[in-house]
Amino acid sequence: MMLVAGMGMLGILALLPALIAARDGFAPLYSRAALLCGLWQLGLAVWLLTVPDWSSLRITMICHAVLAALYGTLLAATLATPPAQQLFWDLSDVRGQASPWCGGMLTLTVLMAYASGAAAAQWKRQLQKAIRGAVRAAG
Repeated sequence: MMLVAGMGMLGILALLPALIAARDGFAPLYSRAALLCGLWQLGLAVWLLTVPDWSSLRITMICHAVLAALYGTLLAATLATPPAQQLFWDLSDVRGQASPWCGGMLTLTVLMAYASGAAAAQWKRQLQKAIRGAVRAAG
């Protein structure tokens, strides 16, 4: 349950750039991408809440790893692109804020992927142990 709450909070945090851009009345491409990522993470949290299983945790681990790769790519692009050159996804206007935000989201998303994977592995081991015990008791 704590993992689902963490996923929900991470999804809400991912929505912040979209919410800030929406208040100005203009939705640049980066805010649309942030909206998609945030909704994806909130959807994963709801899905894990409705289908609690070790395989669901493993899928959320893979999805968070994909999102972490995206945040890492954005971080690298904002840091490596010269200031005179335009960034993709309309990030040139928010270059100073994008780097620390992408770094923070990269860190949190990697931690969520790790936590999901560790919980999935522990859940699978406990399930296999229970099955072995049931087979021994029946045999």
